[in-house]
Amino acid sequence: MDWFHDWPRNALIDVAARFLAEIDFPNPDIRTNVGLHMAEVHLSITAANDDLLRMERRYNYTTPTSYLELISFYRMLLDKKRDKITD
Repeated sequence: MDWFHDWPRNALIDVAARFLAEIDFPNPDIRTNVGLHMAEVHLSITAANDDLLRMERRYNYTTPTSYLELISFYRMLLDKKRDKITD
């Protein structure tokens, strides 16, 4: 039984927008594009998981927690880089 269901693209974009809303971007279009990119990255990993299953008969799951960790990692990395620039 497969307990992991894929999130639709729009749901991924909405979640990213919610978590990126509190980040100060120089332009609102950047926030939108970052959210779109995160959704595409997550969906591409899901496609790679399907390829892995087909070719190697091995399962690899991309969960909602994985997506939230991607967003969290981006925010942490952005903060570090901004701090480095301002120092």
